Amino acid sequence: IDGDSNSYLAHYIRKFGNDSEFNFIYKSINKSSDSIYTDYNASTSYTASNDLTDSNRTTLSTGIDWNSNEDSVFDGVKIQAYLNEMQYENEYQVRNADDSSDDENTIDDLNQDSFGINIQLTNDIKGEKFDQKITYGFEGSILDGSRLRTKVEIDDNKTSNYKSNPDTETTKLGFYIQDEISTDKWDIILGLRYENVDMDATSDEAWFATDEVTNNSGDGGFNRDVIGEPNDFNDGHLAPSFKALYRFNEDTNLYAKYDRGFRAPTWDEFNSSRIGVYPIQFHPTFGFPTGYFGYVTTGNPDLKAETSNNYEIGLKTNTSRSDLSVAAFYSKYKDFLDKSADGGTTTITGPSGPIFGVPVINTQNVDKVSIWGLEFNNVYYFNERNKGLSIGNSISYQK
Repeated sequence: IDGDSNSYLAHYIRKFGNDSEFNFIYKSINKSSDSIYTDYNASTSYTASNDLTDSNRTTLSTGIDWNSNEDSVFDGVKIQAYLNEMQYENEYQVRNADDSSDDENTIDDLNQDSFGINIQLTNDIKGEKFDQKITYGFEGSILDGSRLRTKVEIDDNKTSNYKSNPDTETTKLGFYIQDEISTDKWDIILGLRYENVDMDATSDEAWFATDEVTNNSGDGGFNRDVIGEPNDFNDGHLAPSFKALYRFNEDTNLYAKYDRGFRAPTWDEFNSSRIGVYPIQFHPTFGFPTGYFGYVTTGNPDLKAETSNNYEIGLKTNTSRSDLSVAAFYSKYKDFLDKSADGGTTTITGPSGPIFGVPVINTQNVDKVSIWGLEFNNVYYFNERNKGLSIGNSISYQK
């Protein structure tokens, strides 16, 4: 196994006004790895397999953080815009010393390009008995995703392309408001957020070529109807949140919080298609395939976004020599997203005719799922806090 990694970061900040600033950030991360195996497995005839991976991520971000010199409707404004490009390529090479017809390269080329903007407005209110901070925000982003797989059969000098996921544009919009109230003993945070996710999927011949029988379905492909057109998705949810913290003293506090979660399926979870066919019976004399079986992965047009109600209560205490925290949590999910679920069976057309009872795999909603657990964390400092030797432990239980 061999690999290397290069990363570059440039961060420019220009101060102006009353603790206000302009920023520009450039970040680039490049990674590559080569895994070469010989005598791959003594129980098979494969003698070599190579796994070559390259990934590149580039991010450009710019924004302003403005703070007012005097009390006004908005005491602070933050605006941040970003552009992100990600490319991931994996090439898996297999070589069979006994039968070169098995020699092939499979290339997975994933591209995800996104841009977005975050806007946050704050208003600070100073009172005699409490302080209050109201935050308004907007978040918007568009992500274009494409994943092309290429199969190269070395002996036949044959190349075929297919997409297990269709090209998809995902648009996310979020609006939120948050009210923070602080007194000598209490911190209370109330929040409300609305989020909408829209996915627009596009089919092409590479999408329909996910049929391994033909790898080029076209209008006359064997299993074009099984693959079907990709599905579009649109859903939005309103999510409240609440947190309360009570300070017994400067070192110890008790807190409780609730939030409603929302998770839409990702573009590769919502639409996935592959029809795999492999021989399971062979002619006793001549050795050519006489029977086939396979599998099918498909999208799910009835898929819903996952929602949850999340509760947590905990205690935190600090001394000059230790930190201690104890928490209990409970989450109740509705329409939980289960990847690689059993989608029943279907019939496909194989090289020698129909194949019945082929299992279907897709993402499905599980009506109700509950998760609860306990967490304990402790750090002891032998010397001054955050200096010298310390020892920590963490214990958690989840069900």
